[in-house]
Amino acid sequence: MSATINEIISNISYFKTNDNANIAYTVVGDINNNNNNIVLCFNPAGHNIYGWSHCASILNNAGITCILHDCRGSGYSDAATNKSSSKEEYNKQFHFDTYCNDAANLLKYLNVTEKVIVWGSSWGARVATVFASTHGKYAKALCAYDISIGAAAPPIQQAGNKMAYLAAQSNNINLPQGHEKMTFHKNKPQRTLGATRKKPYDKANTFADCVLPNLNCPVLIAIGEFDPNMVTKPGGGKQFYEMLVQESQVESIEYTIIKECGHGSVLTRPILAAAEFVSYCMRNNLIRYDKNSTFMLQQDLLSKLTTGKYVYMAEKY
Repeated sequence: MSATINEIISNISYFKTNDNANIAYTVVGDINNNNNNIVLCFNPAGHNIYGWSHCASILNNAGITCILHDCRGSGYSDAATNKSSSKEEYNKQFHFDTYCNDAANLLKYLNVTEKVIVWGSSWGARVATVFASTHGKYAKALCAYDISIGAAAPPIQQAGNKMAYLAAQSNNINLPQGHEKMTFHKNKPQRTLGATRKKPYDKANTFADCVLPNLNCPVLIAIGEFDPNMVTKPGGGKQFYEMLVQESQVESIEYTIIKECGHGSVLTRPILAAAEFVSYCMRNNLIRYDKNSTFMLQQDLLSKLTTGKYVYMAEKY
């Protein structure tokens, strides 16, 4: 039986790092008996664990376990505090490499012994990409949704999201509820998000120079139809895909467009986002399943949902 959205939030636990940061996390699914079907998720900018709740509930219903967590200093997590350290020393922890080390240590803490599928959305896709590159021994595959490794373009993204909203409205599709819960933060998240301004990940070319040589797992780049990152925006998803093809050693690279989505497909159209994710995992043999299990029934459901008109009913997953 799948977890409800409220259950996901009520089951938040904490993992303390070596430097005493407090990392909030929750596991949606059975982590002990499902070591081959585990997904490690990295949040979109400005969002907490709850941002994955719709997708995680759907995946849990399909037999996939999700590990959700908030990077230090954002959402329900606390940054490391040392009263004797200077402001400069304190701020050093807000770096992609630190977030990736925290995630790797969280996997160890949870006794995850098999490789996981790494899934990041928007800002989180950057962290997920760094994680798959720097901690490749943990990464079975990388799914980078709505990724941009260049400067953000909020006005264009908002315009694209409006087009996606109008498309959904014209098809009588209700957008997911609960956005106010998705953006709660115990502390101001700006320091956490500021990792995009720190070397060597502050520019598209240096970001690519760092991650491409060490990226060895299969990669899926998924971009919304109305997301500006789909076009050749400097560092946008399409351009990053081209960099992967031309400059990396990755053997399996896929690029897909999620119809009727803007920026942040995981948040606004979770069924479409989850269906594409599961479809990718199945055709690349990234997840194990029993043909006689409810997993196959769920695939049939997801297939129907993505080919016809539907209304998203949040609490049913």
